[in-house]
Amino acid sequence: WSSFFHPPALYLHEPATGRTQSLFQVEHDIDPAAYRLEQVKVASADGTPVNVYFMYRGELERDANRPVLLYGYGGFKISLLPAFNRSALYWLERGGVYAVANLRGGGELGEAWHRAGMLQHKIRVFEDFEAVIRWFAVSGISRPGRIAITGGSNGGLLVGAAITRAPQSFRAAAGYVGLYDMLRFHLFPPAELWISEFGDPRQPETARYLHAYSPYHQVRDGVAYPAVLIESALHDTRVFWGHSAKFAARLR
Repeated sequence: WSSFFHPPALYLHEPATGRTQSLFQVEHDIDPAAYRLEQVKVASADGTPVNVYFMYRGELERDANRPVLLYGYGGFKISLLPAFNRSALYWLERGGVYAVANLRGGGELGEAWHRAGMLQHKIRVFEDFEAVIRWFAVSGISRPGRIAITGGSNGGLLVGAAITRAPQSFRAAAGYVGLYDMLRFHLFPPAELWISEFGDPRQPETARYLHAYSPYHQVRDGVAYPAVLIESALHDTRVFWGHSAKFAARLR
Protein backbone atom coordinates (compact mmCIF):
# COMPACT_ATOMS: atom_id res chain seq x y z
CA TRP A 1 0.00 0.00 0.00
CA SER A 2 1.12 3.54 -0.72
CA SER A 3 -0.31 6.97 -1.42
CA PHE A 4 0.92 10.40 -2.45
CA PHE A 5 2.30 11.05 1.04
CA HIS A 6 2.95 7.51 2.33
CA PRO A 7 5.93 5.46 1.06
CA PRO A 8 5.22 1.84 0.08
CA ALA A 9 4.33 -0.60 2.83
CA LEU A 10 3.44 -4.28 2.77
CA TYR A 11 0.64 -5.68 4.95
CA LEU A 12 -0.85 -9.10 5.54
CA HIS A 13 -4.62 -9.11 6.10
CA GLU A 14 -6.54 -12.15 7.31
CA PRO A 15 -10.23 -11.83 6.32
CA ALA A 16 -11.33 -14.60 8.66
CA THR A 17 -10.06 -12.81 11.76
CA GLY A 18 -9.97 -9.21 10.53
CA ARG A 19 -6.35 -9.03 11.67
CA THR A 20 -3.89 -6.85 9.74
CA GLN A 21 -0.17 -7.21 10.23
CA SER A 22 2.53 -4.85 9.02
CA LEU A 23 5.29 -6.80 7.24
CA PHE A 24 7.46 -4.10 5.70
CA GLN A 25 7.65 -0.32 5.52
CA VAL A 26 10.06 1.73 3.41
CA GLU A 27 12.09 3.84 5.82
CA HIS A 28 11.35 7.54 5.58
CA ASP A 29 11.45 10.82 7.44
CA ILE A 30 8.24 12.21 5.97
CA ASP A 31 5.43 13.73 7.99
CA PRO A 32 2.25 13.13 5.96
CA ALA A 33 0.38 15.64 8.10
CA ALA A 34 2.47 18.45 6.60
CA TYR A 35 0.80 18.07 3.20
CA ARG A 36 -2.66 18.62 1.79
CA LEU A 37 -4.44 16.80 -1.03
CA GLU A 38 -7.43 18.08 -2.97
CA GLN A 39 -9.49 16.45 -5.70
CA VAL A 40 -11.53 18.38 -8.27
CA LYS A 41 -13.50 17.69 -11.43
CA VAL A 42 -12.66 19.97 -14.35
CA ALA A 43 -14.98 20.26 -17.35
CA SER A 44 -13.28 19.47 -20.66
CA ALA A 45 -14.14 21.16 -23.97
CA ASP A 46 -17.15 18.87 -24.50
CA GLY A 47 -18.25 19.08 -20.88
CA THR A 48 -16.79 15.74 -19.78
CA PRO A 49 -15.60 15.94 -16.15
CA VAL A 50 -11.90 15.18 -15.72
CA ASN A 51 -10.57 14.14 -12.32
CA VAL A 52 -7.56 16.05 -10.99
CA TYR A 53 -5.54 15.45 -7.84
CA PHE A 54 -3.42 18.33 -6.61
CA MET A 55 -1.31 18.63 -3.51
CA TYR A 56 0.67 21.23 -1.62
CA ARG A 57 2.30 21.92 1.72
CA GLY A 58 0.63 23.99 4.41
CA GLU A 59 -2.11 26.41 3.40
CA LEU A 60 -2.95 27.35 -0.18
CA GLU A 61 -3.31 31.07 -0.75
CA ARG A 62 -5.49 31.88 -3.77
CA ASP A 63 -3.26 34.70 -4.92
CA ALA A 64 -2.57 33.32 -8.43
CA ASN A 65 1.12 33.05 -7.56
CA ARG A 66 1.76 29.37 -6.79
CA PRO A 67 4.02 27.51 -9.23
CA VAL A 68 2.15 24.47 -10.57
CA LEU A 69 3.67 21.31 -12.05
CA LEU A 70 1.03 19.25 -13.89
CA TYR A 71 1.59 15.64 -14.94
CA GLY A 72 -0.50 13.67 -17.42
CA TYR A 73 -0.43 10.57 -19.62
CA GLY A 74 -3.81 9.75 -21.18
CA GLY A 75 -3.33 6.55 -23.14
CA PHE A 76 -2.97 2.76 -23.36
CA LYS A 77 -5.44 2.28 -20.49
CA ILE A 78 -2.74 3.28 -18.00
CA SER A 79 -4.27 4.43 -14.70
CA LEU A 80 -2.63 7.27 -12.77
CA LEU A 81 -3.60 6.34 -9.22
CA PRO A 82 -2.34 7.96 -6.01
CA ALA A 83 1.23 6.76 -5.58
CA PHE A 84 4.28 7.87 -3.66
CA ASN A 85 6.67 10.21 -5.50
CA ARG A 86 9.52 11.72 -3.51
CA SER A 87 10.34 14.17 -6.32
CA ALA A 88 6.81 15.56 -6.04
CA LEU A 89 7.29 16.10 -2.31
CA TYR A 90 10.54 17.95 -3.04
CA TRP A 91 8.48 20.25 -5.27
CA LEU A 92 5.94 20.76 -2.49
CA GLU A 93 8.73 21.59 -0.03
CA ARG A 94 9.79 24.40 -2.37
CA GLY A 95 6.31 25.92 -2.35
CA GLY A 96 4.93 24.29 -5.48
CA VAL A 97 1.63 22.61 -6.28
CA TYR A 98 1.91 19.17 -7.87
CA ALA A 99 -1.05 17.93 -9.89
CA VAL A 100 -2.00 14.67 -11.63
CA ALA A 101 -4.78 14.63 -14.25
CA ASN A 102 -6.78 11.49 -15.09
CA LEU A 103 -7.28 12.13 -18.80
CA ARG A 104 -9.31 10.15 -21.28
CA GLY A 105 -7.27 7.38 -22.85
CA GLY A 106 -6.28 6.15 -19.40
CA GLY A 107 -7.82 3.26 -17.51
CA GLU A 108 -9.09 5.05 -14.41
CA LEU A 109 -12.75 4.67 -15.42
CA GLY A 110 -12.52 1.44 -17.40
CA GLU A 111 -12.31 0.50 -21.06
CA ALA A 112 -14.87 3.08 -22.20
CA TRP A 113 -12.67 5.84 -20.74
CA HIS A 114 -9.70 4.37 -22.59
CA ARG A 115 -11.53 4.18 -25.92
CA ALA A 116 -12.77 7.73 -25.52
CA GLY A 117 -9.16 8.90 -25.93
CA MET A 118 -7.72 6.62 -28.62
CA LEU A 119 -7.56 6.59 -32.43
CA GLN A 120 -9.63 9.44 -33.90
CA HIS A 121 -10.70 10.47 -30.39
CA LYS A 122 -7.13 11.23 -29.26
CA ILE A 123 -7.86 14.93 -29.59
CA ARG A 124 -10.09 14.61 -26.51
CA VAL A 125 -7.05 13.73 -24.40
CA PHE A 126 -5.39 17.01 -25.35
CA GLU A 127 -8.58 18.95 -24.71
CA ASP A 128 -8.81 17.39 -21.25
CA PHE A 129 -5.23 18.39 -20.44
CA GLU A 130 -5.68 21.93 -21.73
CA ALA A 131 -8.85 22.32 -19.67
CA VAL A 132 -6.93 21.36 -16.53
CA ILE A 133 -4.10 23.80 -17.36
CA ARG A 134 -6.60 26.62 -17.80
CA TRP A 135 -8.46 25.68 -14.61
CA PHE A 136 -5.30 26.28 -12.57
CA ALA A 137 -4.95 29.67 -14.26
CA VAL A 138 -8.50 30.80 -13.39
CA SER A 139 -8.91 29.07 -10.01
CA GLY A 140 -6.86 31.67 -8.17
CA ILE A 141 -4.13 29.12 -7.50
CA SER A 142 -1.77 30.10 -10.29
CA ARG A 143 -1.46 31.88 -13.66
CA PRO A 144 0.01 30.91 -17.07
CA GLY A 145 3.42 32.34 -16.22
CA ARG A 146 3.68 30.05 -13.18
CA ILE A 147 2.44 26.77 -14.72
CA ALA A 148 4.62 23.94 -16.05
CA ILE A 149 3.62 20.60 -17.60
CA THR A 150 5.44 17.28 -17.85
CA GLY A 151 5.00 13.78 -19.23
CA GLY A 152 6.88 10.94 -20.89
CA SER A 153 6.42 8.50 -23.78
CA ASN A 154 2.72 8.80 -24.63
CA GLY A 155 2.78 11.59 -22.04
CA GLY A 156 5.56 13.21 -24.07
CA LEU A 157 3.17 13.28 -27.02
CA LEU A 158 0.67 14.93 -24.69
CA VAL A 159 3.22 17.59 -23.73
CA GLY A 160 4.16 18.14 -27.36
CA ALA A 161 0.54 18.58 -28.34
CA ALA A 162 0.00 21.11 -25.53
CA ILE A 163 3.08 23.06 -26.62
CA THR A 164 1.80 23.40 -30.18
CA ARG A 165 -1.93 23.71 -29.41
CA ALA A 166 -1.97 26.00 -26.36
CA PRO A 167 1.47 27.65 -26.01
CA GLN A 168 0.16 30.73 -24.20
CA SER A 169 -1.53 28.77 -21.40
CA PHE A 170 1.65 27.76 -19.53
CA ARG A 171 5.27 28.86 -19.12
CA ALA A 172 7.40 25.71 -19.24
CA ALA A 173 7.23 22.12 -20.46
CA ALA A 174 9.39 19.03 -19.92
CA GLY A 175 8.79 16.08 -22.22
CA TYR A 176 10.80 12.88 -22.08
CA VAL A 177 11.11 9.98 -24.57
CA GLY A 178 8.05 11.33 -26.33
CA LEU A 179 6.42 10.64 -29.68
CA TYR A 180 6.37 13.81 -31.76
CA ASP A 181 6.24 12.71 -35.42
CA MET A 182 2.92 10.89 -35.65
CA LEU A 183 3.11 10.32 -39.40
CA ARG A 184 6.23 8.15 -39.14
CA PHE A 185 6.05 6.57 -35.68
CA HIS A 186 5.28 3.16 -37.19
CA LEU A 187 8.64 3.04 -39.02
CA PHE A 188 10.71 2.52 -35.86
CA PRO A 189 10.29 -0.84 -34.06
CA PRO A 190 8.49 -1.76 -31.90
CA ALA A 191 6.21 1.23 -32.52
CA GLU A 192 4.16 -0.74 -35.06
CA LEU A 193 2.57 -2.30 -31.95
CA TRP A 194 1.00 1.07 -31.19
CA ILE A 195 -1.09 1.25 -34.35
CA SER A 196 -4.06 -0.16 -32.43
CA GLU A 197 -3.86 2.87 -30.09
CA PHE A 198 -3.09 5.69 -32.54
CA GLY A 199 -4.12 4.32 -35.93
CA ASP A 200 -2.15 3.48 -39.07
CA PRO A 201 -0.52 6.55 -40.69
CA ARG A 202 -0.49 4.68 -44.02
CA GLN A 203 -4.27 5.06 -44.18
CA PRO A 204 -5.26 8.48 -45.64
CA GLU A 205 -8.09 9.21 -43.20
CA THR A 206 -5.93 8.21 -40.23
CA ALA A 207 -3.03 10.30 -41.54
CA ARG A 208 -5.33 13.34 -41.63
CA TYR A 209 -6.27 13.19 -37.96
CA LEU A 210 -2.73 12.27 -36.90
CA HIS A 211 -1.30 15.24 -38.82
CA ALA A 212 -3.82 17.54 -37.16
CA TYR A 213 -2.17 16.97 -33.75
CA SER A 214 1.32 15.65 -34.59
CA PRO A 215 3.58 18.01 -32.56
CA TYR A 216 6.44 17.98 -35.08
CA HIS A 217 4.13 19.01 -37.90
CA GLN A 218 2.20 21.59 -35.90
CA VAL A 219 5.14 23.81 -34.88
CA ARG A 220 4.58 27.23 -36.47
CA ASP A 221 7.14 29.88 -37.31
CA GLY A 222 6.87 33.12 -35.37
CA VAL A 223 4.96 31.68 -32.39
CA ALA A 224 6.18 32.49 -28.88
CA TYR A 225 6.43 29.01 -27.38
CA PRO A 226 7.02 28.31 -23.68
CA ALA A 227 10.40 27.19 -22.36
CA VAL A 228 10.83 23.56 -23.40
CA LEU A 229 13.08 20.77 -22.14
CA ILE A 230 13.19 17.67 -24.35
CA GLU A 231 14.77 14.53 -22.92
CA SER A 232 15.48 11.26 -24.72
CA ALA A 233 17.67 8.15 -24.52
CA LEU A 234 19.87 6.66 -27.21
CA HIS A 235 18.93 3.13 -26.19
CA ASP A 236 15.24 3.51 -25.36
CA THR A 237 13.68 0.25 -26.59
CA ARG A 238 10.27 1.78 -27.27
CA VAL A 239 10.46 5.38 -28.49
CA PHE A 240 13.07 6.16 -31.13
CA TRP A 241 15.30 9.09 -30.05
CA GLY A 242 14.79 10.71 -33.45
CA HIS A 243 11.35 11.91 -32.33
CA SER A 244 12.95 14.11 -29.66
CA ALA A 245 15.81 15.29 -31.88
CA LYS A 246 13.47 16.32 -34.69
CA PHE A 247 10.98 18.08 -32.42
CA ALA A 248 13.72 19.99 -30.57
CA ALA A 249 15.29 21.02 -33.88
CA ARG A 250 11.96 22.20 -35.26
CA LEU A 251 11.22 24.25 -32.16
CA ARG A 252 14.66 25.88 -32.34
